[in-house]
Amino acid sequence: MPVWPWRDPVREDHPQNPISSYGIVKSAIEKYIFMEQELHGLNAVVLRASNPYGPGRPRA
Repeated sequence: MPVWPWRDPVREDHPQNPISSYGIVKSAIEKYIFMEQELHGLNAVVLRASNPYGPGRPRA
């Protein structure tokens, strides 16, 4: 999610301080997924893909 990193690359434990409504929603969804994991024993994985459309992606 969009944050101002204090170092590069951004570590997994970097604080989440979204700077847009898009980032706030992504953070809320991630927290909701982990809540459901704790409440119902789900096995959840959250991927924070920063740019899945970079070089090397096959053309459609």
